[in-house]
Amino acid sequence: MPLITGDLVYGEVGYEEYQEGKDVLLIAVAVLLVLNAAFLGFLHVWYKKRIRALGPRPGGLPGKWKRWAFSL
Repeated sequence: MPLITGDLVYGEVGYEEYQEGKDVLLIAVAVLLVLNAAFLGFLHVWYKKRIRALGPRPGGLPGKWKRWAFSL
């Protein structure tokens, strides 16, 4: 297969650095995805805990509360 300008093949100068850079980028993206998922999980738990701390809506009305907590 013909090489495109800028392609590096095994044994060329800079090939090892290129592969190492790709590996570091892959690890960094994986770590950031895991941290993002953990943050969203903790945010969900915190949000549910705050909703439970508010208690039921005034008057015992059914359904989800929307703005009553902010009108107090």
